Amino acid sequence: MNFEQIKLEEEQKELFIRIVEARRKAPRDQWEFMYIIKGYPDLTIPAKSQKEIRIKDIIDGDLEELVIKGLLRLKNETTHEMHFIIPKEGFLYYEWLMQRQGEPVERIEKHTFLYIEASHFRNRYSETYKRLKEAEEMLWSSDSSKEFTTIGHKCREAMQEFADRLYSDVIGEKSDELKSRDKNRIKAVIEVKKENISSTVVPFLEALYLYWDALSDLVQRQEHGAQKEGEPLIWEDSRRVVFQTVNVMAELDRIVGK
Repeated sequence: MNFEQIKLEEEQKELFIRIVEARRKAPRDQWEFMYIIKGYPDLTIPAKSQKEIRIKDIIDGDLEELVIKGLLRLKNETTHEMHFIIPKEGFLYYEWLMQRQGEPVERIEKHTFLYIEASHFRNRYSETYKRLKEAEEMLWSSDSSKEFTTIGHKCREAMQEFADRLYSDVIGEKSDELKSRDKNRIKAVIEVKKENISSTVVPFLEALYLYWDALSDLVQRQEHGAQKEGEPLIWEDSRRVVFQTVNVMAELDRIVGK
């Protein structure tokens, strides 16, 4: 199959990647038909012994386009539902997409940034996304050395906005604390969510709080120009802050933001 001939919009590629990765969260022998209820824009991806995953707000025509391209297969259709599987060709196309994104470490970084470009992240965390994009654009600009402290400021604002929205979604109400208390929000969300996830995932989720805590210090160092250390900031400092901010948010959203 010549994957170069498969022409999709970027949003459709993004949707397909999300579908494959959601499907792979369960062992193959637990897979059940994915389905969409007619008239509703959500694709449900169930598994026998795991909580079902829903990909929400799918644009009309995108699933049909993936079927036409052979990346999804319509197994059966009832009056109310359409059932899908991912054929072998779909998984091969996914692997091809990932391999095109560069060497292994480079692919991981690119794929992480693609996560925040996903429509569900942009829509849910719109203020976070705005600040992350501003920080990323500054990072790649030709005079980024002039923007190092601003990059830190944008990342700090992004972390506060993300923690505020995540807290509201998970807890069900706005926090009364200042936005600057983002660590408290993240900790509260983790405490609530860890009761309903696999015990093997809980230590990783708790480690994400430590990750967030350490990153907060790194971002503040960046924002203040490393004055305390008396060391000049370099481009690698900025790259680290931007990538790690995106990474910790992507991991938290994957585990507790669904």
